[in-house]
Amino acid sequence: MKILEFISVNKTYQNNSVLENANFHINKGEFAVIVGTNGSGKSSILNAIAEIIKIDSGLIKRGVLKNEISYVRQDYRGNLLPWKNTFQNICLPLIIKGENKSNYEEKVNDTFKQFDIDLDLKKYPYQLSGGQQQQVAIVRGVINNPKLLLLDEPFASLDFGIKREVSKHILSYWKKSSLTVILVTHDIDEAIFLADRVLVINNKKIESIKVNLDRPRKIDLLASVEFGKIKSNIFKLLRYV
Repeated sequence: MKILEFISVNKTYQNNSVLENANFHINKGEFAVIVGTNGSGKSSILNAIAEIIKIDSGLIKRGVLKNEISYVRQDYRGNLLPWKNTFQNICLPLIIKGENKSNYEEKVNDTFKQFDIDLDLKKYPYQLSGGQQQQVAIVRGVINNPKLLLLDEPFASLDFGIKREVSKHILSYWKKSSLTVILVTHDIDEAIFLADRVLVINNKKIESIKVNLDRPRKIDLLASVEFGKIKSNIFKLLRYV
């Protein structure tokens, strides 16, 4: 069942076409990852899904309501309110939804446990490292149990160890829920490791590559022949080889 579909979508910025006759779909419950070169339209796709930008023409069919979509944007620092502490920032989606305040603390603590994050909830964004701010943004992205989660380079500020831990917890959260995830990344290994399907954008064309690798996936998978074949196919579509 499709939860999202782009039909002949076009988007231009100041005479620069970033999306040209874009056609693809995302299935309900799928973990899809979008890769592509700089300026290929990856973030524009997420912004269009979230209705942050308007497309010039075409159609986007959404099987979810706008308030059922959560978006962790690449500029996480700009999205954390500096005058609110960590707890208050995370609770923003609950406030917007009108959730009972008595549930806030339990929900935040439960989500922190799921992601194995240990942060002082009283600290303000400026008191946190870049990686910690990113973790707060991710937790805020799932606190409201969205049906569709959009992630734009969510691990960019995390070191290798924390990146692996957070990605593991995102996969665990995704598996236990009915969540659909669309993630944008420049990291091809990360894309294959996480995805059910990789959408490759090159020269305004979108190609789909199925990732038929068993789950759960362990780090040694990156050295496997099967992983290498998928990576090679993506490189060819990106014209890296």
